[in-house]
Amino acid sequence: MAHNIKPHTFKLSDESLNSYGFWIRTSGIDLEQFKKNPVMLYDHRSYSMMPIGRWENIRIENDELLADAVFDQDDENAKLIESKVENGFLKGVSIGFDYKELSDSAQDLKPGQTRSTVTKSVIVEASITPFPSNSNALKLHHNGQIITLSADSAELNQAIPNLKQINMNEVKRLLGLSDNATERDIETAVAKLKTERETAVNELAATRTERIDKLMKHADVTDENKESLRKLAETDFQLAEKTLELLSKKSTMPDKNFRLSKGVAQPNTGTEETFDTLQKSNPERLSYLRDNEPETFKKLVENHVKSK
Repeated sequence: MAHNIKPHTFKLSDESLNSYGFWIRTSGIDLEQFKKNPVMLYDHRSYSMMPIGRWENIRIENDELLADAVFDQDDENAKLIESKVENGFLKGVSIGFDYKELSDSAQDLKPGQTRSTVTKSVIVEASITPFPSNSNALKLHHNGQIITLSADSAELNQAIPNLKQINMNEVKRLLGLSDNATERDIETAVAKLKTERETAVNELAATRTERIDKLMKHADVTDENKESLRKLAETDFQLAEKTLELLSKKSTMPDKNFRLSKGVAQPNTGTEETFDTLQKSNPERLSYLRDNEPETFKKLVENHVKSK
């Protein structure tokens, strides 16, 4: 028998905080299983009542999971529920879901949240219900089991744990405040720490810049290499400082055909020398050049900086 079936669009889920203290990320919902079997129940009653219809046009729009409810016209109970929907007596829908991944990261938390965020999940079914979709009507499945949802549910606490609570007295102690300090006092203390940190960072940067500029005056390097060394100082200040200190050293150069090894001068092997190869395979030779052949060492460093 053909029926004139009228669809009713419902919001199955969104990213608002539910009454249990967590929320479900819409983009992380796996709909593949649900689309294959888009069963519609009444208030999650899969054992006491047959499905009352199916869901069609399942889609995600603006972080909301939407679907059209199509009621079974051959089921008198389904038709009764549909009538209550049409007349505005039933407005809610609720999802039965299984969580796959949780997150406690600050970027995934909302104000007032008390439990981990469900970042990945699978929809098992969706039900018409007297309650709002993100309120107490959620039905949580996990590993084939139905989890009891209530404020003091041990099962829920194990499945989606409470977030670690901040010990405000400990925070006050670390900030040097008394136990009766207000929230405003804490905000003021944190703002002060932030300002002091920014000041310290700026002062350190200025000190380092001054140090590099001073070393530049005594180092025999080209303008191009000076710029490279300044950039190096921004990422690795100690290496740039040490390099400039070495380039500033002056000493008597011995015969360049000899190198120092374990305190004994030995002839150079004649192989091509670079800063990288000497640093890896012959650090004694590199130290010798630094202390005794500053011009040669300077060229090695300049070539090393240019290659970076």
